[in-house]
Amino acid sequence: MPLANAIMDYTNIFIRLGCGRRFDRKLPAWSDYIRGLRHNPDKDAEYTLAVWQSRPPVAPPDMVGRSGCFSFSLETDRSARIHFDSTDGTVSPLCDSEVAARQRELCGLLAQIVTLTPAIKTLRGLSWLYHHHRYRRLFPPAYLRSAMPVTDRYRNMPLWGQFLRWDGSLRAERASHLYQHIQVEFHPSRLATGFPLQPLAVSAPVTVFQAFYARR
Repeated sequence: MPLANAIMDYTNIFIRLGCGRRFDRKLPAWSDYIRGLRHNPDKDAEYTLAVWQSRPPVAPPDMVGRSGCFSFSLETDRSARIHFDSTDGTVSPLCDSEVAARQRELCGLLAQIVTLTPAIKTLRGLSWLYHHHRYRRLFPPAYLRSAMPVTDRYRNMPLWGQFLRWDGSLRAERASHLYQHIQVEFHPSRLATGFPLQPLAVSAPVTVFQAFYARR
């Protein structure tokens, strides 16, 4: 498999480099990046980091509203997707001392959804974080019970985010697990089994969220 195709189809790099989500191989910003690759793992990693650092931060897709660490985008006329990303801080946004703040942010996000997009009836999520107790405790039980694993989403951050801590540092043990798997068996049909966690897709009616946060 050509290196350019592997990076495009099996990593989150296209999006991280600010090239959008249409995955246009002819996009000048992408073509410029591909031309700089040297087919040397260490040099290409350093080069990719340098390109990423030179480009603006990537916002969640089609963001409609934000409340602290949370934002939402529209999926259809009747459903919205919840996104999460760490904001600048000195502690993990999911630690015990931050629970109340995250719950307030989710209440604020829900208020925005109801006010800005009253036609929305269902809220959805997709992330490896739905395996994580500290994240799960922020959401209604009915939302969590709907969880279904999603595989083969190699282009998306809901899969790759599991390799980074809240402060951007690498989770070396998870990265090593994937790297060792690739060394033994690298085939697209088997790649998913090398990831410690698969993203979970979740959904629940807006009314479930309203009832849950009304008690907070």
